[in-house]
Amino acid sequence: MEFVSQTLFSLVLLCLSTTVYTYGTGAPVTACSLMKPDHGLEASTTAAPYNLQVSGSTYNPGQNITVTINGTSEYKGFLLQAREPSTSKIVGTWLSPPNNTKLLECTGSNAVTHANNQLKTGLVYTWMAPKSDAPKKVVFQATVVKMKTDFWMNIRSSEFQLNGATSGLKYSACVLFSLLTVSLIRSI
Repeated sequence: MEFVSQTLFSLVLLCLSTTVYTYGTGAPVTACSLMKPDHGLEASTTAAPYNLQVSGSTYNPGQNITVTINGTSEYKGFLLQAREPSTSKIVGTWLSPPNNTKLLECTGSNAVTHANNQLKTGLVYTWMAPKSDAPKKVVFQATVVKMKTDFWMNIRSSEFQLNGATSGLKYSACVLFSLLTVSLIRSI
């Protein structure tokens, strides 16, 4: 009877241990939309010790932009994407990822993720803006894993604007100014 109890206990532990997955070889495709690791834990609610350093603040269609995950400590895992802020649609293409990282094919575009759980720091990732149908704005977004139990989600860069794109407010102000100028000239 003791053997049966020990065996049953071992099977229960085995079943429980397989419900939490870690991905030492990179984020799975299922992580593309929510960017949440399947670690069986919630993301840290403390301020992220990481940020995204991006080259420039505007872009042109087809332009390469570099992104670096900077922080106060090294990280083991990550998922990095470029998104259109208004729709959260993943946009653009990541190019030739550095060692210990790889591309992840997400619907309609791609992302960059870790290829192993070795410590990483200072790696530079290169993103190419869409050559056609480029969104007016882009934001870079990351989930960074320091260790399985310690990770941060929704680490975002500032928004990048497509060169030559103007917001509706700027355009409306310009039109309003032109109309006022024409009205003033006519009244003289």
